[in-house]
Amino acid sequence: MADYTSFRNILRNAPENAMKIFQMQFQKVWDMYAGMLLNDPAISTRLEALLRVSSYVIPGRFVASKELGELLYGLSNLLALLHDYIFRCNLTLPSYPGAEDEKRLLLYLSVIESVEVFLEMAAQRLWGEMGKWLIVVVIQFSKVAIRLLLLCKNRPKLQKYPLIPLLNRQLVFQATRNKDMQDRKDAQNSKQDEEENMNDTDTMSEEQHVWQGKRSGRFVRSLSSTPPNGFRSWKLPEFPTTSENPTILNQKQFFAELLYVIRPLLHLPSMFAFGEQSWKPWLLSCFADVASLSLHTQYNPRLTALEKTEISRRFVLMLFYLLRSPFYDQHTKGKILIVLNGLADNVPFVSVIIRPLLEYLPSWQRTYFYNWCN
Repeated sequence: MADYTSFRNILRNAPENAMKIFQMQFQKVWDMYAGMLLNDPAISTRLEALLRVSSYVIPGRFVASKELGELLYGLSNLLALLHDYIFRCNLTLPSYPGAEDEKRLLLYLSVIESVEVFLEMAAQRLWGEMGKWLIVVVIQFSKVAIRLLLLCKNRPKLQKYPLIPLLNRQLVFQATRNKDMQDRKDAQNSKQDEEENMNDTDTMSEEQHVWQGKRSGRFVRSLSSTPPNGFRSWKLPEFPTTSENPTILNQKQFFAELLYVIRPLLHLPSMFAFGEQSWKPWLLSCFADVASLSLHTQYNPRLTALEKTEISRRFVLMLFYLLRSPFYDQHTKGKILIVLNGLADNVPFVSVIIRPLLEYLPSWQRTYFYNWCN
């Protein structure tokens, strides 16, 4: 009976013990990976580039290669976010502005945008067109909900792309060098302190390692306790101490940003009502973009440099309407095919690039050029 009771207790505690073991192993792997990146930050760039290049090479090689290529591309974006998180947690780096709940929403939205195309392609392969559009509706409505929370929860601001600015890896390299230099300084100072304590404790007790300014009250290290010349850094700080605060949108700018955010809510229902080849969804989405940009342009001088860049990016993306159905099918497609076929037939060696592009062009047009894409 005792053996049965002990066996039952083991079974009852098995999930908890397994979870503890998993957490310990995960923490061990995490610490090892983070330590590897901090010792050589260039590894992060190489890993991200490897995944991104693989995503371009794999499509067309085998069955489901397009889905795998899109998965690798999404993973490269997620890996970049993970690496930035590791660097920001362990190094002195500038953080992007915003409250914690706002940063959390931006992270959720960034993850969704990184994998949304893969999820749509995978759903289409597994469940057909119906499954694809079901995933599209869920993803787009989720994105709209998060963007509306970002727009309305705090003071309304222009939503820029990328949502979470990626770290400049040059700053990471500099921060790593600064951290190593500081560690060496601390080691050198501790060594000097030990030697001075052993050799002349009386003199050491009389010297002051820091002095306090009478007016400012700041503590400054004394000259006697500064590190040797080889470990001193005379450079000015590399990281910016201030940044432009985001512009708080006025009523018209808020309405302009609201139009930009709710485009999927305008496009999807009209597409389901009138069909994919109808001009009404195309015109409705285009009208929302034009109205949004027109309102933002009226107040362009109020915006910061980054916000003006975002408005310029949205103007450039208006060209994508030339590649979206039904405009693409009725007007743009024929002209693009004439130009590409002419280049492939008349320019030497260009056909090596153009022929595969012609094969994938219909698939890319159906996959990437939605009326509401950013």
